Amino acid sequence: LVLPGLGRRFAVASAGLAAVADARIAAAPRGIGAEFGGGALLGAVWSPCIGPTLGAAIALASTGEDLGRAAAVMAAFATGVASLILAAAYGLRGWLRRNMARMVALSLRARPVMGWVFIAVGAALFFGLNHVLEAAALRVLPAWLVDLSVSI
Repeated sequence: LVLPGLGRRFAVASAGLAAVADARIAAAPRGIGAEFGGGALLGAVWSPCIGPTLGAAIALASTGEDLGRAAAVMAAFATGVASLILAAAYGLRGWLRRNMARMVALSLRARPVMGWVFIAVGAALFFGLNHVLEAAALRVLPAWLVDLSVSI
């Protein structure tokens, strides 16, 4: 991403592999089972993001005290996630089609920026700066905001 020339050479070198992958995707099964598999993969990718909230709902259910409330929390969570995905899919489809050229141009300009962001985040994680920032945030933020993700 940071070095466009190197990226182009990598794209040329991996073109054969990309063509094979495209052919397999085109030949992939369709139907409810395939959609379920795609959703399961999306869930696996989203796990780090939704983990704390889903973990709280599962912890609530595991106590066995109020299973109805736990089911309601999990159903509300699932409904919220699904409604956001559907709203984005249907709401942005037309806008993206109308603005495709502008989005492609933006993506070309954004690639080097994102490359540097990825490098900076990777370096910060490698050197443990995320823990320093987390500790600083815990000292500064009010308790209600820190506990917000598990207090619902």
